[in-house]
Amino acid sequence: MKKYFKLLFNYHKNNLILYISLVFIISIRYYFKIPSPIGFVLKPLHIRYWSEGLTTAFIQLIKGNFYRAYKINPLIFIIVIIIFFHIFLEPIIFKNSKTKKQ
Repeated sequence: MKKYFKLLFNYHKNNLILYISLVFIISIRYYFKIPSPIGFVLKPLHIRYWSEGLTTAFIQLIKGNFYRAYKINPLIFIIVIIIFFHIFLEPIIFKNSKTKKQ
């Protein structure tokens, strides 16, 4: 298990500041209810876009309110699976593919 966490850290250490800043920016956007840049254009036109409500849905998911998260934006579950894959499984896959090439 220690070896796995070391692998995760080594894989993500170059992007650690990016991950922390993303969490910070998403939290600020959620707290102040700031729309995304595409929201500034499409919201006055009353056009729904695919990323509308993802932050709110993710916060609801963290709170354990799965039904409300789905009602806000059904894509949240796909996004969470992609994030999980990127953080926990991608380092193992790329490590295995690098060792096969050598």
